Amino acid sequence: MQSRRRTGLAAALSVVVTAGAVAVATPAMANTRDNANSYINTRTNLNSVPGAAGYFWANSGVGVWMDCWTQGPLADGQYKWFHVTVRDGTGYGTPGYVPAPRVSNQWTSSPLCPPW
Repeated sequence: MQSRRRTGLAAALSVVVTAGAVAVATPAMANTRDNANSYINTRTNLNSVPGAAGYFWANSGVGVWMDCWTQGPLADGQYKWFHVTVRDGTGYGTPGYVPAPRVSNQWTSSPLCPPW
C-alpha cells in the first residue's frame, strides 16, 4: 500500500515540475531576436545610416533580424529607425536601417544601437 502511494506521489510531482518548466521556458523563448519573426511590411530600401540613400530593396514579407534601434530623420510619422539584417532570400545577411513602422512583429527587447 505504501509503495503504491509513493509511486502515485512521485508521478504527481513529476507532472507538476514538468508543467512548471514548460510555463517558464515558453515566454522567455518568445522574446528573443531569433524568435520574433520580424519582417518588412512595406517594400523599402535599406540605408547605410538613417535617412541616407538606400542601397538594397527589401520586399514586403522579407524576414529580418532586428539588431537595434536609434533615432533618425522623420519617416512614416516617427523618428525611430531599426538596424536590421535580412534573414531571407538573395539579400541574406544584408544589414541596414529602416523606419520602424516598416517592420512587423517587432522584437520588443531590441537594444539601443551603440554609437558607430
